[in-house]
Amino acid sequence: MRKRVFRPNSFYHIYNRGNHRNKIFYRQSDYARFVHTMFMLKKEYLFIIYSFCLMPNHYHMLINTGSKPEEIPKYMHRLMSSYSKYFNKRHNVVGHLFQGPYKSSYVSKEKGFFLVNEYIRNNPIKAGIVSNIECYKWYKGVSLGEGNIEIEEEF
Repeated sequence: MRKRVFRPNSFYHIYNRGNHRNKIFYRQSDYARFVHTMFMLKKEYLFIIYSFCLMPNHYHMLINTGSKPEEIPKYMHRLMSSYSKYFNKRHNVVGHLFQGPYKSSYVSKEKGFFLVNEYIRNNPIKAGIVSNIECYKWYKGVSLGEGNIEIEEEF
């Protein structure tokens, strides 16, 4: 397994999808559990979550690594493991929930941040789930012009 290396104080788009493109969220309680776990674990780490979006078969996060980028793989391992165990028990299934390890892409501070943020924001609209992002409960993030705002759990 390759070791992930994250740059300090840098932006990354982190994402993953269900194994065989299957759903990773069946019920509203599944979405809520993922968000709750995401923010409960986040309290132990110094990175910043700028936006996230949960879709039926995948998720996206836009983060800044902060001063301890080595924490990101630890956090993601705990998040994915915890949610997978919950999901498999809740839905009485076995095996891999996710297609593989999470993916991460470096995002430039200039244009990249806004492009990725808008991509994440528009995901539910493009998929036809909602016509207005304000109506989608499982997206949270910054809007253009808001500056450096860290989101926190409000669910």
